[in-house]
Amino acid sequence: VAAINPVPAVNPAPANNSVLAIKLPSVLKRFFAPRPVPAVKPAYPTILSAEKFLICMVEVYGVTKNDITKAQKHVEDLIKEKCQSKAITNKYAACFSDAEKQRILDLCEKHQLRVKIEQEKITIDGHSADILESVIEVNSMFQAVKGREDRRQEETQMKRFVQWEFVHNGAVQPYDQSLNCDLEKAYKDTKKTLDFTKNGTKCTIDFGKMQESDSKGNVVDIKRRLLEGAKAELPANWTNMKNEEVLIVTLQPSTTEYKDLAEIFKKSCMPNIVDIVKIERVQNCKLWQSYSVHKEAAERKNLGQNVEQVLYHGTTKDISKKVNKTGFNRSFCGRNATAYGKGTYFALNASYSCKKIYSNPDSNGCQHIYYARVITAKQCRGQKGMLEPSPVNAQNDSTDLCDCAVDNLNHPTIFVVFCDSGAYPEYLISFKTKTA
Repeated sequence: VAAINPVPAVNPAPANNSVLAIKLPSVLKRFFAPRPVPAVKPAYPTILSAEKFLICMVEVYGVTKNDITKAQKHVEDLIKEKCQSKAITNKYAACFSDAEKQRILDLCEKHQLRVKIEQEKITIDGHSADILESVIEVNSMFQAVKGREDRRQEETQMKRFVQWEFVHNGAVQPYDQSLNCDLEKAYKDTKKTLDFTKNGTKCTIDFGKMQESDSKGNVVDIKRRLLEGAKAELPANWTNMKNEEVLIVTLQPSTTEYKDLAEIFKKSCMPNIVDIVKIERVQNCKLWQSYSVHKEAAERKNLGQNVEQVLYHGTTKDISKKVNKTGFNRSFCGRNATAYGKGTYFALNASYSCKKIYSNPDSNGCQHIYYARVITAKQCRGQKGMLEPSPVNAQNDSTDLCDCAVDNLNHPTIFVVFCDSGAYPEYLISFKTKTA
């Protein structure tokens, strides 16, 4: 006979001394023993739990010790079946804010849970039905944490390269890190204006006039200043920019840079035979900084891996002028192919991009192909109509997307990039294809 009763103040002895009794607090304590509320300072592991648990004492009475042992095992199995432990591995586990930890603590109180937070893992103990609901909520919180941490890293990276400033009473003052990031992103996206709120007042940035105006009629000049970090990060082989944002440098055929690139390109074009007309190095500070930030983020996510490949992209003379200035643009997708998604397409071999459907000759019979740097760390199988790459692990984090889509996961030859900063047009090669 098994009886489950609230824990009495004093445990009574069995009424009949000939009847054996055994208490089962050990299994219960594993899941329901009271745990301390976390300290203010972040120390790991951090334990969150309900302040008070509804604890019961199970007492088993029987005629023989064997009967009691069987009953004890049955109760233990029942508890193990209903009380489970679920671990969620996530690199943002240690990034919960105090408010988010309070939400988890509220879950603990609501569902009688115990939650253990470690650097890259969170473990939830409790009733199986309550755990399922809590895991769903914690995963949604992880998505918010990821967005916040990614944004923080983006702001920090941007701060290394550029500082936006405004002039007030003759003194130059910097915008805060968050607004600095918003301004740079809007500027790189060639937006005309950006609206924001400062000290409760609505303000507008006009990038054409390089001015900030507010709803009260105040107007101040703004400026964009490249920092030493940005200047130091520019490729060593670039020609002095002389304060220009974009510089197209025609390589001399006698240079090693030209010869090496020409040899690589001609081999990649085979079996096509090509005559190179010219090779131009695209030096675009804004595009390079955006690409560098994107690449560093990919390297942090994929430690020790090569996240970058050199690929080819066929284009036209007219479109190349736009790419040189504003970078690869997904709005051009669909001109030639969308079989693996609506993004910018790159080929492993220049022979693919040599096809005139991808590099349509100009009036002089010249074709144009970009020799581009592309982020290809995490890859997914492309699909027709795809607007973004698939998640790396949809069950763990649906917002953590792959870097590109490909035609074949085992031996990819076509790569599709959905983020414009995920590729940099390093060289533009103009050439003519020889006819047999």
